[in-house]
Amino acid sequence: MSRRAVGLALLAVTCGEARVAQPAPAPASVATPAATATTPATESVPTTNSPTLVVEADDRTCASDGDCTAILTQCSMCEGACTGVRVDRAARYDGKLDCAGYHGVVCNYDCRPSFKIEAPRCVAGRCESVRIR
Repeated sequence: MSRRAVGLALLAVTCGEARVAQPAPAPASVATPAATATTPATESVPTTNSPTLVVEADDRTCASDGDCTAILTQCSMCEGACTGVRVDRAARYDGKLDCAGYHGVVCNYDCRPSFKIEAPRCVAGRCESVRIR
């Protein structure tokens, strides 16, 4: 809100009026600044490497939720950093994601099941890590 609008609003309140005064539109000769797109903060942070663990499609097949667990597949710890995988095939991916040299965005979010933000679910025959609502 502009200073003029705030001043008019205060004047209206002081005078006992119950409405908020609206500022007059800018004259046609005054250029109105165009809206500019801004880059989200997460995109402006330089990342030196961004390791991603790819889970094979065959390792994600399921018949029920009990067939699935979730593993971390990105070092960012942001939403979407976990992927569902079959419980009996999860060990294949242990230690495969090396985040020791990762420099980039790290979110305050942990999708691994022990943190109870996301849970492994069998969705249309495929293990997924799904946010708990």
